[in-house]
Amino acid sequence: MMAKELMVRVGYGHIACKIWGDSTKATHKFIAVHGWLDNAGSFDPLMPYFLNKERCVVCIDLPGHGLSSHLPSGIPYSKAIDVQAMRSVIRHLDWQQYHLLGHSMGAVKSQIYALSWPREIISVLNLDAVMMPHEHAAPRQNAFEAFGSQLDRFLKFRDNYSGTEREHTWEELASRWLNAVPDLGLDNFTILMERGSTKLGNGKYIFNRDAALHNVIGSLLTSRTREIFKDIQTLSHVPQLHIVSSNFGSLKKDQPKLEETMFLFLKELAKHYPNKMEVVKYGGPHHLHMSFPRDIANIVNRFLLHVAPNSSL
Repeated sequence: MMAKELMVRVGYGHIACKIWGDSTKATHKFIAVHGWLDNAGSFDPLMPYFLNKERCVVCIDLPGHGLSSHLPSGIPYSKAIDVQAMRSVIRHLDWQQYHLLGHSMGAVKSQIYALSWPREIISVLNLDAVMMPHEHAAPRQNAFEAFGSQLDRFLKFRDNYSGTEREHTWEELASRWLNAVPDLGLDNFTILMERGSTKLGNGKYIFNRDAALHNVIGSLLTSRTREIFKDIQTLSHVPQLHIVSSNFGSLKKDQPKLEETMFLFLKELAKHYPNKMEVVKYGGPHHLHMSFPRDIANIVNRFLLHVAPNSSL
């Protein structure tokens, strides 16, 4: 089972994609969107258990990640930039109906995308993240002040960044990543680094991701208010699956119980989706689709069969 590469031209360069399956023959098409600082390779472990002859999965490297182009210096990354990249890929593919599969940050972007083009979406399959009202995600922080802090942090980075990536030995590369995400494991780190790093002539490595991604403008102010609850309900015709780990909060040192908050929010939201939304508290690490791909594929496949029982999904 081999994947193909696709480069979609955009104004600042290209969006790189990894395509599993034949998009011209597949009857069920999926756009897969990775998490923050990851890349399209994060879905590699899932494919042996998920892909079949009826499916095509296009895994996107979001801007500044993996093999995709970086934004011009001085332009901050944001949810809008990523959703624009997703739309550019889908317009290039000329797909009219498709599923969205997202992990972590990619799940949030998938939800925003589905709200923006709801008539094109067959289902939303989210792994360990959901777009929540600001008072749920960061109850001690005013949404507008958070936006201001993020923008100031980015401007400080812009003014001080040299533009030169630090070089690392392979061991240093792994140590730096796994110290931040210890539950990922060395094998999964190695998978991510196939697209996420470049080996230099001196034998050392640099990360491919844009250093500016550490200073993302994370809040779309209109989507971080209580109104998001009502907005998401407008997708009541679109089946949604949400799989929650037991370890998401450990990545947010200031919000150690975030996965429990997310689970309770999803259960409340599911009340408004009779027979359309399923919430599964799987447990395990945040990169659950990489660490337990067979289990996650089985959960997703069962959900898809429930959504379309007469299809070959």
